[in-house]
Amino acid sequence: MADPPQGSRAEQIYARFRKFHRANPMVWELFVRFANQAIKAGHKCYSADAICHRIRWWKNVETKNVEADGSDEFKINNNYVAYYGRLFMHRFPEHKGFFRVRVRRSEGYDAFSGPYFRDPDDPDWGPDDG
Repeated sequence: MADPPQGSRAEQIYARFRKFHRANPMVWELFVRFANQAIKAGHKCYSADAICHRIRWWKNVETKNVEADGSDEFKINNNYVAYYGRLFMHRFPEHKGFFRVRVRRSEGYDAFSGPYFRDPDDPDWGPDDG
């Protein structure tokens, strides 16, 4: 049996993002390319989520590339979108503030293994717990 996950849910998501980022350098290249297109189009602020959707569209519709596993569908986990926006502003400080940054709600939760589910009938699950 595996050891239980350590740290916060945010740390767990970030570790998965790093693994995905290293395995998929093309996503970063496209993120930078499409963010720069938005900047050149005159946007002072834009959505990292919109850029990731643009990457999905480019990969799945425009190029219809086949993935290494033989599938023809490319996926970017929505949990990684904010990290790409933060990474862009970190690497290109002249564009600080181009993406809005929010507090990561996942920092307040313990890491977990398997699907996340809270029983709505659990008396310890208050209305502010999400």
